[in-house]
Amino acid sequence: MVQKLDDLLNSINMYRLVLYSLLWLVLAAGLLSLLGILRYSPVELAISMSILMTVGYIANIGLSKLYKIEPNFESGLITTLILFFVIAAPTAASDWAALAISIFVAIASKYALTWRGAHVFNPAAVGIAIISATGLGHAAWWIGTPAMLPFVAIVGLLILRKTRRFGLFFSFIIPSTALLLLHGSTLQTLIFSFPLIFFASIMLTEPATAPNTNRWRIVYGGFVGVLTGLGLGLVSTPQVALLFGNMLAFAVSFRSGIKLELVSKTKLSPNIYNFSFRPSQKVTFIPGQYMEWTLPGIKFNSRGNRRTFTIASSPSQPDLDIGIRFYDPSSSFKQKLVGMKPGDIIFGGRVAGDFVLPADTGKKLVFVAGGIGVTPFISMLQCINEAKKDVDIVLFYFVNSEQDFVYKDVIENSLNFGLKLVPMVGPNARLTEAVLKNHVDDYKDREYYLSGPPTMVRIYKKSLKELSVKKIHTDYFTGY
Repeated sequence: MVQKLDDLLNSINMYRLVLYSLLWLVLAAGLLSLLGILRYSPVELAISMSILMTVGYIANIGLSKLYKIEPNFESGLITTLILFFVIAAPTAASDWAALAISIFVAIASKYALTWRGAHVFNPAAVGIAIISATGLGHAAWWIGTPAMLPFVAIVGLLILRKTRRFGLFFSFIIPSTALLLLHGSTLQTLIFSFPLIFFASIMLTEPATAPNTNRWRIVYGGFVGVLTGLGLGLVSTPQVALLFGNMLAFAVSFRSGIKLELVSKTKLSPNIYNFSFRPSQKVTFIPGQYMEWTLPGIKFNSRGNRRTFTIASSPSQPDLDIGIRFYDPSSSFKQKLVGMKPGDIIFGGRVAGDFVLPADTGKKLVFVAGGIGVTPFISMLQCINEAKKDVDIVLFYFVNSEQDFVYKDVIENSLNFGLKLVPMVGPNARLTEAVLKNHVDDYKDREYYLSGPPTMVRIYKKSLKELSVKKIHTDYFTGY
């Protein structure tokens, strides 16, 4: 059951999952409103949604032309739906302005409050904070009701499972709940009538304005949780606490909107290509990290125009390389990507990920790569080759056939510095204890890095734990 759920989640990119989840909450709210369970009538909810959708769409189109940036309607819809659940629905025509201003300010922040093309603040939080601070409207957070809790809990669980952000979630929930209880709130109120789950699973985990590494995400969640729970006037509101958290995230993360020009496209195997892009500015990353890529000109569809791909080149190289496997049929994104010609443009966003080498490169490591999951290791090995450092690394490289071995030049060069390659060819290849013993005498004492399809990573992580391996790092290639 869990595996089927993961397979379903892995077939949807993160932004699309959030969008679908919010739409499902809209349907649930509409049904509860029809039954008279919510405080707002169906007409009031319909008016609220109509204003937000109309103004949001017009603002997105107008501002994109003003700033000469292609609009991201998926992101705009997510912001619109969040505001729908937070801003009080209009009970009179005089309340319409608050909705219109909140969505306009939120969308405008995507274009105006940026640093080198990247978001600094959560757009929805900006819109909510502005109308609350100016008295034009108020954040009702009406999503925080007992009737909506089961739906919010399911949505939150799915998003956290997909993003693997449970650490961030609980780093916020624990201090905020504890402090709110100390300030007189009851546990029943916090669970059933406070929007902590919605806020923490949907708004706090928004990747574009959160830190790029797990360690800083835990600090970030705790920081926002403490501000929310302390009750320090305006800062105690979730939206303002989140904005302060965004500033912390910005200070500790590399974040930039980068224009990338295609330099070359190389076919490495029948269905794997390497793309080399020249960035408009230097990109700072650690070998093994990934970047978010946005391809303009793709019509709104079920997969969207954003993907995350691991950088296959080393930080010292002038170009950014990504290795991508193509299937038949491929998504609209991949169809357009493979059709790109030198000089064509794609956009890079945040760089993130904790799947990186330990600071001590002298550690004994085992790399387990499945197919195109080899790309983070290629970045790491290129860095090792450039430094000409001796290492003790064993690479188990799983492929369906020998022609699927890619980046052979990098791997062969690494053999000169201590890398041991163990090809695992064919659908019946397995990483068993016998295989480990045959190739790695001290296999129980090594640190493991697993990268590839989610099912493969999940199976081998479990089997390695059963073999008493203590240090295992994982990188899942999902939604590609």
